[in-house]
Amino acid sequence: MSEYQRKLDELLQEVDPGLVEFRLGCWSAFRAKGYDYVGQASSSMRRLVTDVLVHIAPDDKVTNTDYFKNSPKAKTRKGEISWGARIFCATNYDKNKAEHLERLATGLLSAYGNLSAWDHTPLKLHDFVYGFFVAIEGYLLSLLSEVKKEK
Repeated sequence: MSEYQRKLDELLQEVDPGLVEFRLGCWSAFRAKGYDYVGQASSSMRRLVTDVLVHIAPDDKVTNTDYFKNSPKAKTRKGEISWGARIFCATNYDKNKAEHLERLATGLLSAYGNLSAWDHTPLKLHDFVYGFFVAIEGYLLSLLSEVKKEK
């Protein structure tokens, strides 16, 4: 386990101890290299990201933000809370002072978008997927560090 993963696990533990198990499950499935290992690992990583965002920005908190009330990007086409709205809520996003948070949200959500695709049609490029998983963990470390700072 790398230093960044230890730090990430500490932050995940503070949010919900079960989140660490999702992260470990992702890597366990990935390293096993079974028939559908990319799909299985992608599913676990996707669940980790989803659960982190729901935990750090619950519905009632998000729907009370100015961003949710005023930004068309805060809702999906179905009118549900967007993942970006959850990130901005959790980090107390202020458009006038935090462009780095917008880039963080964009990067995390772009990487997250691949997970759903790989869950259904696994990509057979081991190192490419490995790199994405590491990047997603890096985004989560940055996000949770920012959330902790805001508390």
